[in-house]
Amino acid sequence: MNVHKNKDIKVVVHIREGRYYDITNMISTISWSGDIKSPTRTLEFVFIQALNDDKIKKIGIVINSTVCFYVDNKEIFRGQVVDVDKSSSNNEVKITSKDIGFFLTKDEISYNFKNETISNIAKTILRGKDGSVSLPYGKIADANTKMTKMFIGVTRYDAIMSAYTEHSKVSGKKYMIEVDIDKFNVIEKGVVSLNIEFDETKNLVNTNYKESIEKLINRVVVVDESGNKMKVATNHELRKLYKYYITKVVEQKKDEIITDQQIKSYYNGIEKTCSLSGYGDITCKAGYKVYVKDSFTGLVGEFYIDRDKHIWTGGKYEISLDLNFENIMDEKSSEKKEGNSKRVTSGTGKDWGHGITADMLNKILKGPLKGRANEILRLANAYGFNPLLALQIMKMESRATFDSGLAKKYNNFGGIGSIKGYKTVTIKGHKYAVFPDISTGLEEQFRLLGKVYVHDRKKTSLESILNIYAPASDGSNTSGYIATMKKWYKEQTGKEWSNKLIGPGVGSVSTAKKRIAESMVVADLGTGNMTTEQSIIVNEAYKMIGKGKYTYGGRKSISKTDCSGFIWMLHKKAGVSIGSATGSQRNNGKNIPLSDIKPGDFIVMDSKYSPSGKHVVLYVGNGKIIHNGGPAGKPITMQKLYTYGKYTVRRCWE
Repeated sequence: MNVHKNKDIKVVVHIREGRYYDITNMISTISWSGDIKSPTRTLEFVFIQALNDDKIKKIGIVINSTVCFYVDNKEIFRGQVVDVDKSSSNNEVKITSKDIGFFLTKDEISYNFKNETISNIAKTILRGKDGSVSLPYGKIADANTKMTKMFIGVTRYDAIMSAYTEHSKVSGKKYMIEVDIDKFNVIEKGVVSLNIEFDETKNLVNTNYKESIEKLINRVVVVDESGNKMKVATNHELRKLYKYYITKVVEQKKDEIITDQQIKSYYNGIEKTCSLSGYGDITCKAGYKVYVKDSFTGLVGEFYIDRDKHIWTGGKYEISLDLNFENIMDEKSSEKKEGNSKRVTSGTGKDWGHGITADMLNKILKGPLKGRANEILRLANAYGFNPLLALQIMKMESRATFDSGLAKKYNNFGGIGSIKGYKTVTIKGHKYAVFPDISTGLEEQFRLLGKVYVHDRKKTSLESILNIYAPASDGSNTSGYIATMKKWYKEQTGKEWSNKLIGPGVGSVSTAKKRIAESMVVADLGTGNMTTEQSIIVNEAYKMIGKGKYTYGGRKSISKTDCSGFIWMLHKKAGVSIGSATGSQRNNGKNIPLSDIKPGDFIVMDSKYSPSGKHVVLYVGNGKIIHNGGPAGKPITMQKLYTYGKYTVRRCWE
């Protein structure tokens, strides 16, 4: 049994002005803990502050005070106070401090790596850039796998671990980040076996053992970027553990191959976990291995430590460990935030499709709407209206193939009547709106349903909506319409219709358009649809919609530029050098025909009919441009693609 008394431990607090206080004798309980899913180790201690205890009042431990913890005269922890919790009921003060790993999990970064090794990515992130804090490091595990990746708004910890997660798929090894007092190490996990044994006859107090299939995966389906099925694999042994298939869907991106080895890595069977408490040693930390011998639970052999907690109280020392049969790591998917892969849908965090996917919609969409599932989901989220209900209404009005004359000729799929600002056409005595393109027709459909019906008119049931949209007074079979909708919804989703599925609508068109702009931020560099530079240019442009002030000649800030300054700074952010004036921009990169224009290309226009004589705009796809068009003080806007006078389309991102 390993017992530490107070003389063997010491807690020192550095408050201010070079003052250090040894507060060990004031403390009733100390705990020191760590977890493989965090680089941070935590030190907590509790002391009783009597009302007349002038010494504790004088010390005045506050947030950001430095705490050092020593065992047998060796410093094992150094961190900052992050929480001071006082209770008047018992005069107890609980201090929580964390080491520099805490900063690694909070500080977000923006990096663009091109064909860089994983080891160098980790070193670069730790060193920091653009004035960010440089973090000291020692050992960085060798990882020669190369990665091209952009991280935007990702914590340093998540970025490093996602990089090593990719390397783990190649090497088969597991990795973790640990803090060694004042520096970071990236190490291979589970290779260090401690010379410690927990034995029921010596130092074990209690053990627990658990088996679970909560995280069972026995089937893997590989799909392409459009959701089309490419490969299905089943683990027949794991299939025996449960009566149903539990499937993991994996997206295979362009120019990528999901190997059989990678597929196997997704399978997950019975998870066996255990925990113990007893008397150990401070070397027992998360990420290492220990030997356990307990005949009652059958725990005999080496186990991996997932979590550790060391407690000193009343002069005694005990340890609590969570153990694992498997060597696991804190895997971070490269589909989270990094590489612009955040998939913004509505700007609200809500999914008003209620699990309806683009793959489901693409199986329904035909004729002029074939392949427009992502656009429809974007509009559904922006206007807060269920996409299947909207499509059912359009099916009723323009046939199941969405190709009625009104739909094909006038882009009016829902039989919408006259709307201010649009031309009309009269068919059989009824006036209908004429929309210039399919996208406008679809957006007006969702605007009518989400804003006008749900929000403005407070129609929040299928019956109330269809009684207006297809009233019996017009000769419509409204009750049949409603019954068909409910039946069709169940056929498509397997769920009974509920009016809760309609969605909340949206209060204004401007809010919806803002959501659309957010959702059109490029989804994922890994798809291969856009180059890194192209994606940065487009993403940065979207971020500026509605922001900034048109400032003639402005070049110091992207929020204060003119048209050419805006284009220049977007390219600068992507590491692409172009001139800062429209005249020089006309001669940069490649000349592209308008018919081949792609997101990230810009158009330089020169005409005597232009207010300034020249103008430049950025094309961002879907027939839209983003530009700083003035006049003075006006924000950056997005609108339909246009040209005037003489113009050239330039491409500088290739």
